[in-house]
Amino acid sequence: MAQVGLKPQHLGVLTQIQHGPMIQARLSDRLRVFKPVMVTLVNELEAMALAERRPHAIDRRAIEVHILPAGLAKVREVERLSEQASAEFFDPLTPQEQQILHGLLTKLAKDGPAGPWQSLR
Repeated sequence: MAQVGLKPQHLGVLTQIQHGPMIQARLSDRLRVFKPVMVTLVNELEAMALAERRPHAIDRRAIEVHILPAGLAKVREVERLSEQASAEFFDPLTPQEQQILHGLLTKLAKDGPAGPWQSLR
């Protein structure tokens, strides 16, 4: 994240709005971020020219957060870097070993003992 000048929370916001605008209060709820923290995050994204606030077309009390082209480019850059890091991480494994590891991890996530990830199911 630091390599592209973003905090993880910035990426969370940009990822949520990459396919369309979202009301700022809904972003807070979706990302489980206190509303004042969301205000700060969106302020920072606006300062970086990655996103902007606009009044909602119908509900004038609501504020929508829209991604800007530079914000979409940042999301794509993070995706590219993530894929590159993943490829480098798994490079020591053969394709067959990667497939086996994926199967084992999937089994653990699906059928494994109770743990903190259980709420993600």
